[in-house]
Amino acid sequence: MKLSELISEWTIDENVITLEPQEEFNGGIIGISEDKCHLIYSYQKLTEALATSYENEHNKNNPKEKLSHEDFLNDAYEWVDYNTIRQLPYMNEKYRPIIIYEFEDKVDGENV
Repeated sequence: MKLSELISEWTIDENVITLEPQEEFNGGIIGISEDKCHLIYSYQKLTEALATSYENEHNKNNPKEKLSHEDFLNDAYEWVDYNTIRQLPYMNEKYRPIIIYEFEDKVDGENV
């Protein structure tokens, strides 16, 4: 979904801060705050989208060199942590994004 569609659908404040690159990160949006001023992102979806983008670009430019998805995911974790999470305190508090870390709880091998 494009950000412009989200803004019209959710009536988001026009000053809301979005994460870049939007091509990858808009897929990580999982909600909007009650005051309509903060986009809520899933850390897992952000890193997965970026890892997939890295992997697609790598496979296009280096078709003979195979790397595991885990390699790209580790690079994505590093990029998001350094370039996004670390920057949150410097963003306008009224409009900065909220990043949610989702955890799977398992009991006896089953999700709870």
